Amino acid sequence: MKKEIETAPVKVYSDPVHEAKTRIELEKARVSLQACLDIWNGLNMVPCTDIFALIMNPQTVYGSAVNQLAEPPVQTGRFKISKEAYINTLEIPVPDSLYRAAREARKQTFCAMPELWTVSESGLNVVLDETEGGALIDSQSIYLSDPDKITKVENVIKMVELMNIVNREMKGQFMPPSPHVYQFIDQMFTLTQKTCEDMFELKIDPAFLRSLLR
Repeated sequence: MKKEIETAPVKVYSDPVHEAKTRIELEKARVSLQACLDIWNGLNMVPCTDIFALIMNPQTVYGSAVNQLAEPPVQTGRFKISKEAYINTLEIPVPDSLYRAAREARKQTFCAMPELWTVSESGLNVVLDETEGGALIDSQSIYLSDPDKITKVENVIKMVELMNIVNREMKGQFMPPSPHVYQFIDQMFTLTQKTCEDMFELKIDPAFLRSLLR
C-alpha cells in the first residue's frame, strides 16, 4: 500500500486589513500599559511583576505595596501600635496619575488579556508575548495541506478578484450596494470601502471559506 506523503500546511487566505489593525491595537495597548508601569516605577515602590493586576486593581496593588514597605519604629513599651494603625498616621500621597492611566488602559480590549503581557526582568518594560500576539494577528488566516481544499479556496479568491476587477471597469455598476447584491453575498462575502468616496469591493468572509472546507 502506497503511503501518502504529508505536506506542511500553507497559508491560503489572509486578511491584511485585520492584521494591520491588530498590530496597531496591540501597540496602542503596549504603550498604554508602559505608561502605567513608568508611573508606578516613578513612585519608587516595590517592583511591578503583574501589569494586569496593576491596571485592573491599582488601588489594591498600591495599598499592598505601602503595607509591604511601611516599617513601624521599634517599640519598647508595654503598649505597641499595630502596623495598620501606624500606616494610618503616615501622609501617603494618592497616586492619581496611576489611577487615571490604569483607567485609560482598561478601555482597551488587549490590555485586559493577561496572557499577552509580562514585565521584563529589569521591571522597566512591558513585553508582548509574541506567540499570543501572533495568534491574534493571524487569527483570520487559513492554512491547508489538502491539495483539493487548497484549490477550492484559490478558486473562490480568484472569483472575488475577478468580480472586483469587473466592478472597477464598470465604475461600480457591477456590484452596486443594492438589496439584490446584498442578498447574493449574504453570509459569504461583504462589501467594503476604503473611504466613503471609493467604490465598493467584494471581500471574502473567512467563516464562509471555513464552511466550504468541512
